[in-house]
Amino acid sequence: MEQRTLFLVLSLTLMTVGHAQRVRGVFKSMPHTPDTVHLLATIGGDLQPVAQARIHANGNFDLGKLDLEAGFYKLGINDTDHVDLILGPNERFVDLEFFGYPLQEHITVKRSAENQALWSYKTISRSHQQAMAGVRAERAATDPADTALLTALDRRAGQLDEGKARERQRIASEHPDSYFTYALTRDAALMEALPKGWYALKSAVDLSDHRLLRSNLHAKAVMAFLRSSPPEQYAATCDSLLSWTASDSMAWCAIRTQLITLFHSYGPDLLAEHLVDTYIAGPQAHYPADEHLERMVQERLRVSIGAQVPVDLELPRPLHGDTMTVGALYAAQDHLLLFFFSSTCGHCHDEMPAVRALAAEADPLELAVVGVSLDEDLVALRGTVQEERLDLPIVCDLGGWGGPVAKAFAITATPAFFVIDRTGVIRAKPFDTQEARMELQRLREGLKTR
Repeated sequence: MEQRTLFLVLSLTLMTVGHAQRVRGVFKSMPHTPDTVHLLATIGGDLQPVAQARIHANGNFDLGKLDLEAGFYKLGINDTDHVDLILGPNERFVDLEFFGYPLQEHITVKRSAENQALWSYKTISRSHQQAMAGVRAERAATDPADTALLTALDRRAGQLDEGKARERQRIASEHPDSYFTYALTRDAALMEALPKGWYALKSAVDLSDHRLLRSNLHAKAVMAFLRSSPPEQYAATCDSLLSWTASDSMAWCAIRTQLITLFHSYGPDLLAEHLVDTYIAGPQAHYPADEHLERMVQERLRVSIGAQVPVDLELPRPLHGDTMTVGALYAAQDHLLLFFFSSTCGHCHDEMPAVRALAAEADPLELAVVGVSLDEDLVALRGTVQEERLDLPIVCDLGGWGGPVAKAFAITATPAFFVIDRTGVIRAKPFDTQEARMELQRLREGLKTR
């Protein structure tokens, strides 16, 4: 009942009164025409479904009359192929044409001043990115001693940035009262305030402003407050952000979800636990959590420090040609360190020399270090193991992020580390190999004093 009520409240808050918008379009000359088009609303860092429409045999679709607050929305045909749109009371009619995939690169805005401005700027940004990529490639290939060419490349990069800024200002001046210009102005204010600290940020952005909430600027602003705080102040920063927006259910819920998702994925664990205990299960849980957040919290509790790992979980070792269980691994020594990685993760590669050294130094009666790969490609995994000289047991079910091992440990980011004792209890979830060393030393000293 709570979830249904929350969805109804959310649906109503997406609506405004008396100014219906119409969104329609056509898929022309497509290799194949999809069946359905979906409209999603941006709520902080999250997306919520708003409407959908059938795509007819002739490629036409019509989402009908919508009453939506001004903001950024996404129109798409699946989870990955979608385009940004600006919708709101001032944009009464939006007419689109798609002529290929991905949709982002094959769209024409036939009617809608807001979205013509938006996609004009996106085209300029794409050209700027391509030109800057060319400059970076040329700089990488330039002899460091060729200072004249390096200076010329720096000048060219500066000219490209200035050109993009001029075009952005031109588009904004042509649409001074648009949501697009509002978003550009708020983004500029946020970036100007960022190096000045907390009070400047608080003056620059209103986290309860629903116009801000309906763009990625809201999530960006939350991250700006965290970046302006030292790590030991993160908890106080989170509490302040939630306190400021407690009277606005939409803003408060968006910030709570963003913060719990962030610290659930990247740690520190104590901060994630503080947020869950206080704002999900505790006295300051002003609004019920949605299904996604509840599921994330349950996954977190399942692999929190002090939890028992699944003893019978099978761990395939394709490079060794056998399969082990978690129970067999952790029971053989005092502690087991699991190192979750993937071949495409740059930070994982950064950790591998330290992981390799820790494994080489370990007393086999005290510690085993096991790599857990999230690769889906055995060739890529074998290449990484050889390149990084990972002389340690490697587990991989070739299921990637959706595989049973990743799911069993609720992995949402790599690298990830788990320290498990010989009874199968999670004793630590260190941030990196250096912290793993410290935790293992602490645990060893604890064993000696027993």
